[in-house]
Amino acid sequence: MNASRIWNPWDDLIVPALLPPLCPCCQRALPSFQNNALAGQSESLVAPEASQGHLKAAMTVLKSLLPIPAQTDLCADCRRRLPFIKENYCLQCGARIEKGEEYCAECQETPHSFEEARALFSYSQEVSSMILAFKNKGERSTGEWLGREMGVAFRETIALWKITRVIPIPLLPSKKKERGYNQAEILASHIVKENGNLLLDTTSLIRIRKAKEQKTLGAKERLLNLLDVFAVQGSFSRAEHILLVDDVLTTGSTLDVCARLLLEAGAGAVYALVAARA
Repeated sequence: MNASRIWNPWDDLIVPALLPPLCPCCQRALPSFQNNALAGQSESLVAPEASQGHLKAAMTVLKSLLPIPAQTDLCADCRRRLPFIKENYCLQCGARIEKGEEYCAECQETPHSFEEARALFSYSQEVSSMILAFKNKGERSTGEWLGREMGVAFRETIALWKITRVIPIPLLPSKKKERGYNQAEILASHIVKENGNLLLDTTSLIRIRKAKEQKTLGAKERLLNLLDVFAVQGSFSRAEHILLVDDVLTTGSTLDVCARLLLEAGAGAVYALVAARA
């Protein structure tokens, strides 16, 4: 037992038993978890195949009743299967490209206002399901896992970019109140926790009006649609290297508009991290 920590049977035994770690992708209980009360001893919590549906339903109820979020991590099968982007990516937008290339066709044709962007995943059906559950179904633990994973995966990149400030893409206050949280803010907060000496800034960049639905718009229409949607409060020094954080990068129009505003406000450079690159 860690001598610097007071053992709490509720946190260490009862909650883990009621809320076993779940894979955010397949939503199955992980094969084992570390029991903090037993000095590193592991206990198996594998649910039979027929019980997984009942476990998922019970977990939904328990998470709404207990004041402690469920633990989560990616299971070994999903970690092997999901489309992590670790190599062969566009050096500006982070999209997966053919080996030997440096930039995707879109970035060769139209450069972005941000210096570089990286993504944890390529956008797939499974990745989409995780992100939509996080955004629209209250699965905050999935977003917390994504943020931690991004923070660890891009630790060297964040250092290379010399990031000083992390800014999540903002929601309208009414939308944040309706959802209960800003998904980009959760991602950003966990990226910051995994990387020391970074400032999490949730006030300098604001959203001042609602934009029309972007899904059916092309790249140029998206940029026009985002005019006067965001604003910057205050100014920055040229020494500031800002990291924008969002859940998905599609055309990059949102990141472009925000990066342009931050550069106009004095920032030296703007980079971006996203959970998925569509």
